[in-house]
Amino acid sequence: MYRFGSWTYSADIMDIIESEPGNLVNLDDYEDTCPGVITSHESSHSLNYYECCPEPYGSITVNLQIASR
Repeated sequence: MYRFGSWTYSADIMDIIESEPGNLVNLDDYEDTCPGVITSHESSHSLNYYECCPEPYGSITVNLQIASR
């Protein structure tokens, strides 16, 4: 699982969004010579609120399943 987001800028200033909901991973440039193969992937966008700040902070979580060749 990988999570991408900003710790500095709120979603009001900079939000990370998916161009296609649930399909953030583009495998067009995936190298077939890699020792592993991506068997499945999914992504999700979320807005998080913290006690320190009233504004939301955006993030994207990407889950990859990788199997050995």
